[in-house]
Amino acid sequence: MSRQTIVCFALILLTSLSACQKKKLGEECVKHAECGNEQCLTVVKQRVCTKECHTDIECGAELSCYASGSSGYGYCGPVDKTSKKLGEACQSSSECDHRMCIQNLNATTGTKEGYCSKICETAKDCPSKDCGTGLTGTTKFCKK
Repeated sequence: MSRQTIVCFALILLTSLSACQKKKLGEECVKHAECGNEQCLTVVKQRVCTKECHTDIECGAELSCYASGSSGYGYCGPVDKTSKKLGEACQSSSECDHRMCIQNLNATTGTKEGYCSKICETAKDCPSKDCGTGLTGTTKFCKK
């Protein structure tokens, strides 16, 4: 086998291996097939390899668990350092770092007051140490 044939074979092998490598959780993607877990979704305005989650811990240190409607779970995505943090006042979920704004009715004033929250499973997942559901929902969230 000639040297040129060996070099060509090595290049083909390297190209093939890199094409087979799947992207990791939190990496940008276009299609489901690119991801090791086969889920490529838009999370916090960018498409990333993701998975279902119930708490930040399930996502790892560099990712957060973002609420997904009233489903009771969320999806892992990049930490949003520019949005409002847990407990801060909000009007909509898009303002909050975990994409969850809890709206409560102030009985005295009759106005809605919101605060940023995140989904949780137990009190240890919350800075306030209070994890529960709302009046009509099944999704657990950190209460103020």
